[in-house]
Amino acid sequence: MTARKANKESTRWHRGIAITEARLNGSGVAVIHVADRESDSYELMATCLAQRQRFIFRARTNRNALQDGATIPIRDLIAGTEVVLEREVPLSRRLGATAPASRRVHPPRDARTARLMFAPVKATFRRPNIAGTHLPATIDVNVLHVYEVDAPVGQEPVDWLLYTTEPVVTAEQIANVVDYYRCRWQIEELNKALKTGCVVQTRQLESLDALTTMLALSLPIAVELLALRALARAEPDRSAEALLSPPQLAALRHMSHRELPDKPTAQDVLWCVAGLGGHIKNNGPAGWQVLQRGMEKYVQFAAGWCAREAADL
Repeated sequence: MTARKANKESTRWHRGIAITEARLNGSGVAVIHVADRESDSYELMATCLAQRQRFIFRARTNRNALQDGATIPIRDLIAGTEVVLEREVPLSRRLGATAPASRRVHPPRDARTARLMFAPVKATFRRPNIAGTHLPATIDVNVLHVYEVDAPVGQEPVDWLLYTTEPVVTAEQIANVVDYYRCRWQIEELNKALKTGCVVQTRQLESLDALTTMLALSLPIAVELLALRALARAEPDRSAEALLSPPQLAALRHMSHRELPDKPTAQDVLWCVAGLGGHIKNNGPAGWQVLQRGMEKYVQFAAGWCAREAADL
């Protein structure tokens, strides 16, 4: 394999897919590969289909499909397709990217509840001219159109296409595909917790052994950070005991300069941990770096606190 071919986007994507499949082989779990717009590749989809690898990929381009022997853009093919499922979904506020090109893809938006429609179709894609002739001339893929109706004036409506091997005939099947794809954000947030919060990429480690050791130490902290923030956002009034034991709460109450109520909630815990990391209220919600600094201080202090309490028993 030439260096150029090895570094192709689709080749890198499938290399990761192949490694994942190999590691999970025989584990008894079902593997569905979920990826964003960068995975919109005929070669990648054709390779996954040939190797019977399941996927849900988000479309980036208006790819050509076949209809009655003629070529037609996929968005024209799916236009007017029957809606099988409807959902109301909360959308978080997004500031938008700073670079002009990225800002067109990710424009700023206000928080809102979006009314989404889901319409499926089965598509046959023709091999693009730039794809190698070793690939099949056509591939069959299920397509799910996700679009928003009644979007507020001035706000870009949600409008996605998802390419998938999963069935999308019934409302239940479509809901499964949507929920599988939604897991992508949780995965990306964990990566942010590792990269931005635990600053794994900036530690300049020079050996694989040092890197894996750092990951082993950082991953539990990243998971705790993600669990704390996710619960505080989804269920802010949930009892803090869902996150911390009574001794851990006592440690947080003792060291935090922000007051912890007698019956603290998940949101209260997040607020106190963010304060330990130097969070300023006027700066808005706490970011990963602030949370990581606060969590690192808290974990060290709480370990000593709990050890002392255990010794006193």
